[in-house]
Amino acid sequence: MAHVRLLVSTVLFTLPLVGQASMALQFNFGANGVNEPTWNNVPAGLGYVGNPDTISNLVDTSDNPTSYSLTVTSIANGPNFSGTTSSTLFPAFATEFNIFGNTPEAGNGIANVTPVYELKGLETDVAYDFLFYASRAGVSDNRETTYRLTGTTVEAVDLNPSNNIDTFVTIENVFPDEFGTFQIEVLPGPNNDNSFTFTYLGVLQVTQVPEPETYGLIAGAVIGLAVAVRRRRSAKA
Repeated sequence: MAHVRLLVSTVLFTLPLVGQASMALQFNFGANGVNEPTWNNVPAGLGYVGNPDTISNLVDTSDNPTSYSLTVTSIANGPNFSGTTSSTLFPAFATEFNIFGNTPEAGNGIANVTPVYELKGLETDVAYDFLFYASRAGVSDNRETTYRLTGTTVEAVDLNPSNNIDTFVTIENVFPDEFGTFQIEVLPGPNNDNSFTFTYLGVLQVTQVPEPETYGLIAGAVIGLAVAVRRRRSAKA
């Protein structure tokens, strides 16, 4: 069970979260054949002819299987192996690899590639935070990528992967649709000036936001503990 560490004066308390515990998933896109504990590897060939189109029983960041799944509804062009290995935020196996899309034909003879994924089976009454990251080293142009997320609302954020090391973008406090699904599209950003409008996705992290009453109960526990500490100190004075 997740824990929150509470510091009251010089006394350290550890309490379990009350109510809805936070759940997190992390995805590594494009690293074919790489399987790391606590990570969900999404190969670039997911959805190609002869390959599965869904990854079921996604693992959380404690490496526990879940009932959630990821389905590709529009394939990526392929993997790219030219991301940074110098990130201080994510492991090299996650930052070096990406899936990529493109508008005109580029590589593999495939034109107008827009990777699209669906994250399914989520709780419909719980909010989620999304973090997106990609890196394409050794380039001089702008390959800005838009990550468009559709649940009960449509949200979008932009990231330029060109020579990126530690920059990421987030969409926070969003709800899945009535079926517990988010759609994730990887699109060219408005500032993308690459001739093929290459787009990239390397790392995705999805975190369940604890229910509001969780914070209220924890705050109440903090106050109660603080009062108890003060009373004990007064009794010894």
